[in-house]
Amino acid sequence: MEKRNLLILDVGGAYLNAMIDRDEFMYVQPDLVNILLNINPGYAKFKDGKGRMLVQIEKAMYGLVQSAKLWYDTITGVLEKAGFVPNPMDVCVWNKTVNGNQVTIVIYVDDLTISCRDVKEVHNARDLIQKEFVDVKVKESKEMTYLGMNIKITDNGIEVSMMSYIEEILKEYEGLYEYAHPAYDELFMNEDVTASDNAKGFHSIVAKLLYLCKRGRPDVALPVHYLCTRVKDPNTKDELKLKRILGYLRSSLRTVRKISAKPFNRVEAYIDAAFACHADGMGQSGAVIMVGGTTVEAITRKQKCVARDSTEAELVALEGLLLDVEWHHEWFKGQGCALERPLVHQDNTSTITLVTKGGGKMRNKTMRVKQAVILEGYTNKDYDIDYVHTDSMIADMFTKPLSGMKYHRFKRVLLGYDQESKAAGVRRNKAKNG
Repeated sequence: MEKRNLLILDVGGAYLNAMIDRDEFMYVQPDLVNILLNINPGYAKFKDGKGRMLVQIEKAMYGLVQSAKLWYDTITGVLEKAGFVPNPMDVCVWNKTVNGNQVTIVIYVDDLTISCRDVKEVHNARDLIQKEFVDVKVKESKEMTYLGMNIKITDNGIEVSMMSYIEEILKEYEGLYEYAHPAYDELFMNEDVTASDNAKGFHSIVAKLLYLCKRGRPDVALPVHYLCTRVKDPNTKDELKLKRILGYLRSSLRTVRKISAKPFNRVEAYIDAAFACHADGMGQSGAVIMVGGTTVEAITRKQKCVARDSTEAELVALEGLLLDVEWHHEWFKGQGCALERPLVHQDNTSTITLVTKGGGKMRNKTMRVKQAVILEGYTNKDYDIDYVHTDSMIADMFTKPLSGMKYHRFKRVLLGYDQESKAAGVRRNKAKNG
């Protein structure tokens, strides 16, 4: 929206930049001990009965439990000294305002992004990092690769593609069929069948898909999150469900996620639930959180208590997911955005009445508390809740497997294609009107 300049940094050997001031002792495991003995056989006298060695650490070595924290303390110490402050909701996002322009640095271990409207301030932040650390690689372009994502800056916003990442995953499976949807109706069914003979490979692929759906392809989130619950004991049915996702990704390989430059003044959320869709009677909650028509997070999770009917299932989803909506609201406020209170869309009128007007008779204390919590927030004007027809409930695709036109219509909204269509329609109307 601000048309910021973007720069990406990669700090080489990041952990080794973290010096340890206090005396720190760690056990070195046998594999590394053998390397040390090859350097100096005299170290053998320090081995214990298990082949380990107790050593004093001067730098945050890779593989040590505390290294990540020590590196974080080091990099944020540099930023804090330069006048940057963290977002109250996310201590990996640091900001500084210079001449009315906000400079934002996002930390992802040793990969950093710097953004600002003023390109000079972007370069000043780059110079700050390069001055402190020796091996710093820099990328600065309208199209860059970052954490498996291909990021392309356009006139209308940003496009995120993970085609290369998907192609690497697909290489591990041959002879895949292509599908128009990532899951079939029996996604949550898990009858006893033959155990998978590739449990380790199954776990690895599902983990890679989880990374994918959190960043570039939220349209596969529902089946991927379900398979995350199956990685400890996958069966042949789970293998088929995994191949279905991969076949869908193969058929939609060039799909990109669009982040619009459209201005916004509030966080909007669609929250939905599927009643008793799991074999144990549990429901599924889903949410799509958006700003300015752009999806910033898609959430799907199995409910933790049994609901008696669809109204209770929607109540469970609302109470659990409103925390995520409020978190995003506070995050944007932490970035300096002036926002109205969040707007939550719901498609169950009974649930809306219960949480905006009270009344009803909940069957147990748990449900009464959930109702009271939401009603209190609504009464205090922490958020607005309004009705939206089921045909417009985007979160529906995160509570149950969808197919046909409904899935693809929601997918267009989810990935930001509808914003592009609306902009094109406006341009056509202006052209017609001279």
